[in-house]
Amino acid sequence: MLPVRYGGLGLRNSFRTAPAAYWASIADSLHPLSQRYPAIAEAMCANLDNGAAGAAANLREAVVAAQTLDHAGMIERPGWRALLGGARPPQPTAITRGEWVHGWQYYGSDACEHLEFTNLLHALRGRSAAGPDPGPARLRSCRGPFSGEWLVTCPTSQQLEISNADLMAALRLRLGLPTNVDPRDPFGYRRLADGSGLRLHARHRGLVAAWRQVFLEAGGQVPRRNVERLLRNTHVTVPPGDQRRLDLVVPGLGVARGVPLFCDATCVTPVTMRGTARPGCLLRDGGALRQAQRANDRTYPEVAASQLGRLCCLSVEVFGRWGDDPVWLVPALAAERARELPRRIRRGSELALMRRWWGLLGIAAQRAVARCVIEDAGVDLPVEALEAPPGIADLPAQ
Repeated sequence: MLPVRYGGLGLRNSFRTAPAAYWASIADSLHPLSQRYPAIAEAMCANLDNGAAGAAANLREAVVAAQTLDHAGMIERPGWRALLGGARPPQPTAITRGEWVHGWQYYGSDACEHLEFTNLLHALRGRSAAGPDPGPARLRSCRGPFSGEWLVTCPTSQQLEISNADLMAALRLRLGLPTNVDPRDPFGYRRLADGSGLRLHARHRGLVAAWRQVFLEAGGQVPRRNVERLLRNTHVTVPPGDQRRLDLVVPGLGVARGVPLFCDATCVTPVTMRGTARPGCLLRDGGALRQAQRANDRTYPEVAASQLGRLCCLSVEVFGRWGDDPVWLVPALAAERARELPRRIRRGSELALMRRWWGLLGIAAQRAVARCVIEDAGVDLPVEALEAPPGIADLPAQ
């Protein structure tokens, strides 16, 4: 019952957020009321400031709701006098694409949800003989920017579809429930962390295919020779016998100063094969992603040093959390793709492209992860056929 941004399934608990909704209804009403009926607004504010002693029941409930938000840890909740004067919640100077300006109810509800998230993290903590329990690491891996987009994606094309079995496995992984009947690995942690065999290979192939689809729709050039391309066959100078490969080399995009993108896709897990939290993942968000980023930088130092390309670690954790490079890259691609459109439709087209691309990437990642867990012996290689990019006018309007 947590919001998707806190690692839940978005089934909101209205009982938990009711105080925020009630307080916000009074907070948003005081200033407009003062402009039309100043005497009534002043009397309401006086009763609220005095703790609503002897006041009407609705004002007493508003005071109780405000105290509940204070207990939940709402930051800088304004007083009733400030609200009477028209105080509005602080807004960021730069809003992330896909976000919007929020009112008082959002900030009040967010305090309640964050308290519940913190309590759940504490409840999931524990330790076995093998090491720390994986619950907190899993919950942290479920949250983050755009990590839950796959949950709200409309299956409008083949690559946006996910089978019932795969969806059930992905949801059970997100909730920390058993995923298969194997008594030695009921939660699938061993299969997620197993780096041998075809499981890891299939998971990687599915992720690369989804990124290739996104880059092509964004206007990049990704012929077959630029998939699994040797670094020595690019314009970056390395020794002739160098065997390092890049998953995707993508020229022709207007992001990152227009230089080609040298991409390495990876899907990592914050849980070990023994079913314990990996070091660095228990108390911090994205610990496995930071480790993958450092490993990627150590593997391809010549790319960054040459300044002839932008090295991108297209990393994602198995529970849905995206790394820093995907989080900035997808919005930048959408903005560049929509830049030459008429101004009236630019913003809407940009958001529609982001919804589609995050859906492609999220569904591909969760489908591949689910199959790695529920398949008994090996995993079928993913379908890599590209689908025709939809026109701007054909993108779903939401």
